[in-house]
Amino acid sequence: MATIHDVARLAGVSPMTVSRVLNKSAPVKAETRGRVELAIQKLDYVPNRLAQSVVSRNGARILALVMPDIVNPFCTGVARGVEDTAQNNDYVLIICNHDDDPQKEEGYFRSLLSLKVDGFLLMPSGDKAKRNIALLADKGCPFVLIDRKPRGYVGDYVAGDNVNGSAELVRLLLSRGHSRIGFISGPNQISTARERLTGYQLGLQQSCIKFDPELVFPGESFESGIAADPALTKFLGLACVPTAVLACNNTLAIGFLRAVRKRGMDVPADFALACFDKIAVMDLIKPTVTAAIQPAYNFGTIATQLLLEKLRGSPVEKHREIILRPEIVPGESTEGYQHTALCSEPHRKAKAVN
Repeated sequence: MATIHDVARLAGVSPMTVSRVLNKSAPVKAETRGRVELAIQKLDYVPNRLAQSVVSRNGARILALVMPDIVNPFCTGVARGVEDTAQNNDYVLIICNHDDDPQKEEGYFRSLLSLKVDGFLLMPSGDKAKRNIALLADKGCPFVLIDRKPRGYVGDYVAGDNVNGSAELVRLLLSRGHSRIGFISGPNQISTARERLTGYQLGLQQSCIKFDPELVFPGESFESGIAADPALTKFLGLACVPTAVLACNNTLAIGFLRAVRKRGMDVPADFALACFDKIAVMDLIKPTVTAAIQPAYNFGTIATQLLLEKLRGSPVEKHREIILRPEIVPGESTEGYQHTALCSEPHRKAKAVN
């Protein structure tokens, strides 16, 4: 690969002049800049930003985004917002997936710190991530949290209004005539799951409906729909089967829809269904699913802007917490279904699967 010395030799300038052109760190005559840029193009020169950062101690202009799983469309939206904002400010972005594994998350933190990245954007693995976040603080590396925060965390944070969004979905289902609404939750160690459960309870309370813990299924995985099948089994085994289900996120909703159809039932004929976060494929699924849609892209752009302010040394408040309200978008999964829960024998029986 061509080096900075090769570029300097071809352009007839010193390596320092090439560095000034690349980093825009000092004025360079237009004619000289043109020769350097032409030499860079001819040699297809790629600067070693990490080496430059070690020498200059000004940072590599690299940001890291550590998130649960970029396959999740919500995470994808966040990542695009982060990437676009980073690129517009001349930063390169590294994306890592921790799969809700605190040990994997810690490994990425240590590796990225060794690469001298300028700052972190984090969607933490859960409450256990607090120790990993302390590692960044101890090393003096700036960071901003997105969507999730460990218990007791105080710091810059961009997230959705999970409580009110969940309460709104409950009220929508109640307005359709559903008095018994099942809830498929995520792990209690993840803040979004806790907040959405709180919102579910708030929505019931606001309509004078007594909370029934039997209607809550505490899923062990937030990024997988596998919890939906045992949740449906539990709901069908209740003396009074719910007529509607609120899923904590979109993957759980898709898993529940699949589980319902596997048993020869359907949505909304047997269960109304609502969830947090929409995914593109849901527009192709019949019925379309009612969802509280969060502005995932804005999560990414705002969090990155907060991080860049820290990196620039801009005067800011000690701690900033920005909460974005989701948009409730009704779908076919909650329409045309107006009857009360079945509370007598025989219960609804799952049809045979061919």
